[in-house]
Amino acid sequence: TAYEIYQCDWSSDVCSSDLLAPHPLGLAPCVVKIIEITGEGPDGDGDVRVELKYEVTNETNEDWEYLFVRAQVLGSEGQIIDETQDTHEQTVAAGESAEFETYIGSVKEKALGHNPEKASVLLGVVASRVAMQKLGEFDVPEEFFQVVQLTPCRLGNVLQLVSGSFWKTKPDSDKDCRLEARALVQNLTAQHLYEVKLSAEVTDKSGSEITDAGNSHDVKPGDIYVISGSGYAKEKKYKGATISLALRAYIPSASGLCHRAGLEITETDQ
Repeated sequence: TAYEIYQCDWSSDVCSSDLLAPHPLGLAPCVVKIIEITGEGPDGDGDVRVELKYEVTNETNEDWEYLFVRAQVLGSEGQIIDETQDTHEQTVAAGESAEFETYIGSVKEKALGHNPEKASVLLGVVASRVAMQKLGEFDVPEEFFQVVQLTPCRLGNVLQLVSGSFWKTKPDSDKDCRLEARALVQNLTAQHLYEVKLSAEVTDKSGSEITDAGNSHDVKPGDIYVISGSGYAKEKKYKGATISLALRAYIPSASGLCHRAGLEITETDQ
């Protein structure tokens, strides 16, 4: 069997549609347009800070509340130099567009080669809608390490709370107590949930926020994962305090890819 090697002029936008396969997630298209690519540097370590401005257009019939973004910097001949990932928890309503920025702060100038102005960027965006389930409001236990169990539940056919719990630790030398929150969740879908968030807001008896013991993580298809978080507050503030817990799952709705060549680098002021 022979393998054919394709050559591509990465300084041009033309080749991107031929070289890049359509996004294989089977989602609706997310229209992505790179507006500007600029660089600043190099700094004392020889790093260039690359700034990427882009626009996302929602041509579907549902709102998006979350974007997962990956961007790769390629040299003038298409060699991979660096990558970054970013998230935006912002609504892009159906039929609307929004502009965003992301940064890659440590691109080595020498790695870009002799023609850094011909470098290019690949940008991939997965847009998601949100599903949310309140888990309840509870009194913070007065006893240390008294574990409170949460009732298992489902977020539709997307996510399952298999088990959940929270507790308060003994005070440390500064009289701070740590409140621990745990959620054992299972992804019920065949899609990668790029973020599942456990919120755990703790308020005192007057209603003022003390701390947030929440956290978030991605959960792969079918996986079971523990999302754990913690927050600190003075021991006395927990008297009469309550904790409100909820789960949010960001469900992929659309995806898109974009490529643009040309990197304008401005020298850093010394």
